Amino acid sequence: MIKRFLFKLMAVIISAALGAPSCAALPMLEAATVTLDRIDVQPDQIDLITSGPVKYHSFVTSSPPRLIIELLNTEFRAADRFYKGKGRWLKQVRSGQYSRDPDFVSRIVLDLTEMAKYEISSKLNRMIITLAGAEMPAAQAAPAQAKAEPPAKTETKEPQAQAPPKTGAAEAKAPTQPILLAQQFETQEIPDAPDLEIEMDQKEEKQPEPAQVRSQTRRGDVLSNLPRDRINLSFDKTSIADVFKLFEDKLGINIVLAQDVAGSVSINLRNVPFDEAFNTVMDMYGLVAQQMGTHVLRIMTPATLAKVRQSAQKTTKVYMMNYSKADEIAEQIKAVAGASGRQAQVTVDKTTNAIVVTDTAEGHAEAVRLISRLDRRPQQVLIEAKLMELSQNRSLDMGIKWDYRSTEQNNFLGSPGTSMIGQSLSNFALPAGGYAIGTTPQVTGGGTSVNLPANAVFGQFTFGRLTDRAYFTATLQAAAAKGRVKILSDPRIATLNNKPAVIDIVTKIPFVTSNATLNTVETKVEYTEVGIRLSVTPSINADGRVTLELHPEVSQPSNTIAGVNNAPAVDKRSAQTTVLVKDNDTVVIGGLVHDTVINQVSRVPLLGDIPIVGWLFRNKSVKRERQELIIFVTPRIMRD
Repeated sequence: MIKRFLFKLMAVIISAALGAPSCAALPMLEAATVTLDRIDVQPDQIDLITSGPVKYHSFVTSSPPRLIIELLNTEFRAADRFYKGKGRWLKQVRSGQYSRDPDFVSRIVLDLTEMAKYEISSKLNRMIITLAGAEMPAAQAAPAQAKAEPPAKTETKEPQAQAPPKTGAAEAKAPTQPILLAQQFETQEIPDAPDLEIEMDQKEEKQPEPAQVRSQTRRGDVLSNLPRDRINLSFDKTSIADVFKLFEDKLGINIVLAQDVAGSVSINLRNVPFDEAFNTVMDMYGLVAQQMGTHVLRIMTPATLAKVRQSAQKTTKVYMMNYSKADEIAEQIKAVAGASGRQAQVTVDKTTNAIVVTDTAEGHAEAVRLISRLDRRPQQVLIEAKLMELSQNRSLDMGIKWDYRSTEQNNFLGSPGTSMIGQSLSNFALPAGGYAIGTTPQVTGGGTSVNLPANAVFGQFTFGRLTDRAYFTATLQAAAAKGRVKILSDPRIATLNNKPAVIDIVTKIPFVTSNATLNTVETKVEYTEVGIRLSVTPSINADGRVTLELHPEVSQPSNTIAGVNNAPAVDKRSAQTTVLVKDNDTVVIGGLVHDTVINQVSRVPLLGDIPIVGWLFRNKSVKRERQELIIFVTPRIMRD
């Protein structure tokens, strides 16, 4: 204090001796700041032109190789911020105003092709940085950085790396002018930067560059999209403000600390993801984060957060939905607000599909992030189905026809040319005695009233016995059929994700119903549907696979007696399952079998009931129908 007072007193005395008013000189002396006016780039050398001598810090990083110089109490006023390097070791030069509060600090970053020695010399308003050939000692690895940002950036901020011990920063010689004396006296040293070492794990998936991470986090929830690249942290009684300054540079956003966030951090973490390191520091010191918009993150204690929420002003905003239903999103906003301890008012306007939210700035920020993640254009799935019905029909019909003819007149069995128990046979020639075996297409009717032919005649076998006066024949008819029919249907239908698609191949069967009252009878026609119905609900998973809920159903009229009100009976076969398949893979469903067997026997009364011989007076028909439905379903995700 005494030394500072003597300096100020000396300045006042010199100013008074020169005729300058002392009351104006003192504030001017204390407010003076050096300016960085120009940067000249030479081969493996840069010249910094300032308005006066400055103090500085310098340190290097090895991955990537860089030399970083911080000019203390210096305002950046150079025309350009980005320079192309020259020489063997100097790749490029980036510069800018690193900070303005509490002190002005300008930073110059030299990107190197490889590690090299460097020398710094200063003379009044000129500082010269020269690169040499031998390798320079590197500080611990600084955070892995993106490529140089374009000149359009107004300020260039680099993540803090370990500041090495004082590297003999050149102290400016005190000139004789009083204003320069005041400048040298007011310059303060910035404490050593904390140690932050970030190492990328080669086994981890390649992470985006910091510039890309910055653009991604600004579009959504920062706390839910923290980087996952692995880092090493080593802090020993480091100010918590400096720790969060490093986190701020890594995230590319603004981090604001509340007044009650103070103290030092001592922690040593090795090879941990950045998000875990961030959350560990937050949990160790009992801090919470509150995101304001997309660019600001506030760090405070839970008590401070409660006070902020109680005193926060509420505003009303309207959010229009594009794809989702407003009432569904509104329920999610209410749930999130309740979990956060806020009393938000959320209403829905179904006419415009909009949500009206009355909440604090924090609540609106959460609502915007939630809506941006939920109200997205849904994906579509093309469902290709092949429905194949295999039919196996087997039938066997067998029957017999008897014919009798007598040429003897006054026969007890009939008159000439006729038979008492049958009709005459015409246009036939009597063969010699014996048996005749072959086809008899001229036979048109049964002569004995035993006429039980097969329903569909594909062949017949006739045998008979002839005497001098009588002709006796029997025709055995048989029909056998075996069929195999393929019916293929190939429908295609597109549906939204998580929405069902229904394919119907049905026939409507009408039936009449009547409803009788006291004085009237009401009759109407109703319909029942039979056929094939397939319901498919696709759900696209995050890994590109598709979950299918399948419900095939096959129905057909039943052979049973109709039910109440003449409603036809219906046989139904169905299945229901859920499967997980890859995009463009096929699911097969089979085993939906319908098997019908019909046995029908017609016979002559009494004669047809005689054992063994009764088969000569019977007609038997056996039919079997077997139908099997096989379904092939292929989901295809429709890309934009």
